[in-house]
Amino acid sequence: TNQAESTNNLYGYISAVTSNGFTVTGGSSDSFYTNGDPETYVAWCWKAGGTASSNTDGSITSSVSANTTYGFSIVSYTGTANAETIGHGLNVAPSLIIAKARTESGTSANWAVYSSETGSANKLYLNQTIASTSTGNWNSTEPTASVFSVGGNGEANRNTQDMIAYCWSEVSGFSKFDSYSGGTANQTISTGFKPR
Repeated sequence: TNQAESTNNLYGYISAVTSNGFTVTGGSSDSFYTNGDPETYVAWCWKAGGTASSNTDGSITSSVSANTTYGFSIVSYTGTANAETIGHGLNVAPSLIIAKARTESGTSANWAVYSSETGSANKLYLNQTIASTSTGNWNSTEPTASVFSVGGNGEANRNTQDMIAYCWSEVSGFSKFDSYSGGTANQTISTGFKPR
């Protein structure tokens, strides 16, 4: 959804993250978000680089936890509503970025998505079904090996809001970010490894 981060634990939540998993806890009204009976759940889990550290590569100082081996970083920063650059810690340009305001609720707090396939002049939304459209989210500037860019009028840089960004870079034999054109015939999509 486009909701802000919340401490409202009515419907179940993740109450702990440990070295080998996580704990789900029922909410005060129900537990269907995380542990409803007899529902089946799936969780996608990525390990970044542990405790975050300050990153001053961009015009905004960010807090970054990066795992360069597997091409994943978690970046937190405070939005300014001005065109800015933000350090991501991956040492190569990310192919996918998902950013969101953590503290702002409402329709303006969409999950903004950058994809190397649609480019920095366009946007996708994780929480909507619309196709790629033009945007100011990424300031029409492709990410570099040290920073990604955000515009002054988009969901990736909301003024005074606590922002979070998840960044992925492509790692040969481990991850692949690409596109393909649909058609009527069966297609084989080559990734270079067996996905799972």
